[in-house]
This record gives sequence, C-alpha cells and structure tokens, in this order.
Amino acid sequence: MSKLSIDQKNIMNLFQDKKSDFLIPDYQRPYAWTETECLTLWDDLFEFAIPDNNADKFNKDDEYYLGPIVTFKNDDGKLEIIDGQQRLTTLMLLLRAFHVKFLFAQDENTIKTRESIEKCIWKTDEFGKPNKDELKIDSEVATDGDKEEFLQILKTGTVEKSQKSKYAINFRFFQEKIEEFVAQFPMYSAVFPIRILNNCILLPIEADNQNTALRIFSTLNDRGMPLSDADIFKAQFYKFYSNQGNKEYFIKKWKELEDICSKIFRSSTGSPMDELFTRYMYYERAKMGIKSSTTEALRKSVYFMQNKDEDGILENSSLLNFLNKSIAFIWAYAIVNPGVNALRTPIYAEMINVVNNKPVTFDEFRFDENIIRKAIDNFSFLNQRPITKSMLTLWALSNDEQELLKIQDSYEIEHIFAKNRQFPGSGLINPNNLEVLGNKSLLEKEINIRASDYKFVDKKKFYIGYTNARNQYKVGTKIKELRDLAKFDDFTEKDIEERNKKMIDFFINLLKTNSLLK
Repeated sequence: MSKLSIDQKNIMNLFQDKKSDFLIPDYQRPYAWTETECLTLWDDLFEFAIPDNNADKFNKDDEYYLGPIVTFKNDDGKLEIIDGQQRLTTLMLLLRAFHVKFLFAQDENTIKTRESIEKCIWKTDEFGKPNKDELKIDSEVATDGDKEEFLQILKTGTVEKSQKSKYAINFRFFQEKIEEFVAQFPMYSAVFPIRILNNCILLPIEADNQNTALRIFSTLNDRGMPLSDADIFKAQFYKFYSNQGNKEYFIKKWKELEDICSKIFRSSTGSPMDELFTRYMYYERAKMGIKSSTTEALRKSVYFMQNKDEDGILENSSLLNFLNKSIAFIWAYAIVNPGVNALRTPIYAEMINVVNNKPVTFDEFRFDENIIRKAIDNFSFLNQRPITKSMLTLWALSNDEQELLKIQDSYEIEHIFAKNRQFPGSGLINPNNLEVLGNKSLLEKEINIRASDYKFVDKKKFYIGYTNARNQYKVGTKIKELRDLAKFDDFTEKDIEERNKKMIDFFINLLKTNSLLK
C-alpha cells in the first residue's frame, strides 16, 4: 500500500525545512507563468497581508491557502516536484526580489525578515547559516533552455536588460512592485514579506514513489495540465542520451518532433506530443489484446501503425473502405448511444482485429434500419455537437461536382433558413426543423458573417458572390450545393424537409453499403 506524508505548512516552515531539497525533474514542462499570473498572485497576497491598505487591520491568525505541492523523494534524496512547479518557482523569484531589496537594510525587523528569506532560498549549515552556493531548488527540465537563468537569478539576485526569459521578466516585475510598495508603505517594508512567510499556507503531499505522486496529481488537479505519456517518455530519453553524452542531440531532435506534431495533430486536451504518444499507446494496447474501456480517450492510429508500408504509406482502396465503415458506424452509434464512453466497447474490439490483420466488421453492433432512422429524425443536430459539422462535411463532399476544401480554411455551420428570422409570415410550422441537418450547411466563416440572419432571398448573393457598393467583388462559397440552391427564389420549410430526407437516406445507404445494418 502506498504511503503518503501530508502536513499543512506555511511557506517559512516548508522552505526552511532541512529536508526541503526541491528538484524540478527533466520530464516537467518549462516554466510558463507570465506577468499576468504574477500580478494576480501579488494582488492577492497584498490584499491578504495589508487589508484595505492598512497593515493594522491584519489578523495574525488569518491564513492564505496557495494550494498543494505534490512530491516524491527520488533515489538521490531530492523532492521531485510533480505538482506545484509554477507556484514554487514564482515564490522563489518573489522572495529573492524581496531579499535583494533588503540587502542593505539597517532596521532590526527588516534584517530579521531578510535572514528568514535567506534560509528559504539557500541550504544552511548545522548552525543555521545559509550557504550561498547551494540553493534549495534545482531544475533539470529537458526542454527548458532558460533553466540556468532561473538558477543564476536565485544565486546572484540580478538580471540583465537583455534577458527575456519568463524568469527574468517575472523577477523584474516583482522588483518593480516591491519598489512601488516600499515607496508607498515604508513602515510596512518588513511586514508584508514576513506575513507571506508566516501566514501563506501550502499543502505538501509527499508520496513514496513517482507513480503514486502522479496519481495524486491527476486526482487533485482539475485545472492544470497533468504529466502525460510524452513527459515521462521525454524524461527517459533525456536520461538515456545524457548518459551517452548526446544530451544536446536529444533536445534538438525532440524539438523537431514537437514541431512536426504541432503541424499534424490537433488535440482538445494536452499538447500535440501528448496526442502522438497516446495514439501509440492505443496501438500497443491492441497488440496485447486489451479490450478494457477504462482508458481516457479513443484514438485513430491503430490502422496506420498496422497497415503502413515501408515508406509510411497506406493503400488507398483499403483505407477508403476502412474509413467509410468506421465513420458510418461511429456516427450511427453516437446517435443511438451518445457519449465517448459508450463507443469504447465496440471500437477497442475492432482495434484488436486490425492488429491481427482481420477485417473490421462491427458485426456484434449492427443497427436496425427503422430504429436508426427514427433516432436520426429525433436527434437535435446542434451546431456545438462535433457530429453535426462532420456529417455536413461528408454530405458536401458527396457531391460529384464539389471541389476539395482546403483544411486550413475556416468553415462554420450555416442555417439556410435563418435562425432568427423575425419577418411577418416567415416562421416555421415545426420549429424543430430549424436544427435538422436539412437546414444546415458548411459555409466559409467570413461569408457566414456577411450572410448573417438575412432572409434567403437577400443572402443568397453571398453564396454565389457579388459586387458591393464600392465596386469590390466579394467571392462566393466553395460549397457547390449552396451555389446551386442560390439559383432558386426561396428556401422554405418544405425544402428543409425534402433536403433532410435526402441527407438521412444518404446516411442510411452509407450504413447499408458498409454492411452495418441487420
């Protein structure tokens, strides 16, 4: 059973503890706080420590909670930081900025405050004297080229104007805020930082191993970015290449891979690199025959990993068949059983078929035509649902005369019959027809903005292109169907229903031709 050490501490007690020897490990992400986060922290601390600009209103029993710090002690006896890197780094910069300001202080309280700060930043000998050559924190972040700058700032307390790292920018920011504070409240100079040390609380959680610490972080943290497969792999690769004396080579190659991934993957959660490693993980799961649905997301790379040739190319006809069947199934299943979780069971089973060179069939999950047709009829294809835009894209491209659309172009969903038409006699008999597929189409973002909620007769010119009052030609849409519809005088409720039936028939036929109906 994993062991945890949890003990709420103020900053002074935590930082001055002889056991506090923090390490930001190589797999962590680079420091990311900007002046915005630093300003928020400064304002919150100031309002807490000097309420209503009056230090006398402060209640010495009050506490300000700064959040958890999740660590584990590594083989070298250092506390590797799993959660809290950004806060700890920023607090160190803030304390160092105060220390620089108080370097030549003469009054007793300010000297005591400075000495307390020293014991937070530097390790001390057995007599409690700071050793200015040994910091309480170190950084080994593999892809942070500025980490040495952070350590130098803590050691020297100085930054050059030419230094542009986030560490340097935030350190200068705190120096400026401290100058303003001391000028405005000279009597409170020692009070503010000592209250930060004494009354600002952290919750250090020390796990007995890395895996436990990572699990705790994932459980506690619903706002930050949990460490991912990519972070952990990066750490292992970094150590491997460092031991071979090729650390710089690794960093160069890793950054090249990050650039490639950023051009290929778009991930709603995490980074493009996270997407790469997570997809590969699903391929490995399928090879091991794991059907369990207790993982975080569905991924798309299993087919590619199994079927690519030596040049990384897939055979077109086989890929087309695979995509048609998979897309049709996923859409139908999502309509009948909404939610990503429901999809895991059928998809994971087919992943195993793929890696064993068996055909993808979804035989156990075929649909009854009447049930799926009714489900589509009753489904609300709202614009914010990804399936809506996906199905409209396939419908547009099913037109033999439709040109290929550029992936970099931005398309939105157009209500052909205007969503907010407030014209006499223009309402729908069945209001639900407003959100059916038959009333929707892809449309370029800039044209969608111009078309707005005009009546069809007034906005169809935006579909086909027109010359404005300044004799400037505005190009029309690339969506062939919309250009064809613009040849008619109006688009009515009857047109919506007829078009909707065609779209549903097209989709049912897609299921039928891919052997997905019972």
